[in-house]
Amino acid sequence: NDIYESYDQEALDTMELREMDCLDCHNRPSHQFLPPQKFVDDMLAAGTIPVKLPEVKFLAMQIFNNTFSTRDSGSMFIREEVNNFYNSSYPEFAAENQSMIDQAIEGLLAGYNKNIFPEMKASWDAYPNHIGHSEFNGCFRCHNGNHESEEGKVISRDCNLCHTILAQGNAENFQTTSIDMPLEFQHPVDIDEAWKEMACADCHRSLY
Repeated sequence: NDIYESYDQEALDTMELREMDCLDCHNRPSHQFLPPQKFVDDMLAAGTIPVKLPEVKFLAMQIFNNTFSTRDSGSMFIREEVNNFYNSSYPEFAAENQSMIDQAIEGLLAGYNKNIFPEMKASWDAYPNHIGHSEFNGCFRCHNGNHESEEGKVISRDCNLCHTILAQGNAENFQTTSIDMPLEFQHPVDIDEAWKEMACADCHRSLY
């Protein structure tokens, strides 16, 4: 039972009681549609999108926060937005680095065409992937600290229940430990204790 959500016992009694199986979490074994933050990160790491372009990740997330009615309209929007952004925000850079901007456009178009299909209404947002817990609640559908048995046992949301955090932080504040003493998770941005109360997807679903 979820101790924070009400439910209709009569309706619940009509449902099949079964053990979880693989597909409850591994629900996208094929035809995976990557979220923009994932495919843009992959392309930045591979060099498909130039990392030297200022604010390119921020720009990409702003672009993909839009919904497109057709593939062509999305492609036109991507080209126009990228060119307009650099011509207005970084005119000198744009004048000297148009080839780099064109490369970024082609990279964004490749990611868009592989993962977002407007006419079919198919995308990362339409077909959730329950593995993980960044863009969708995934693991936190159960591991949210809210589900309690009649005996009072609670399904924990403790990070170290599934993850063994051996290193974290940035160059100025880098932590390491041994495998038998995992670290407590620290959010990369200081949000105090909010990460303990919220699901990751509450923020990261918004293409951060």
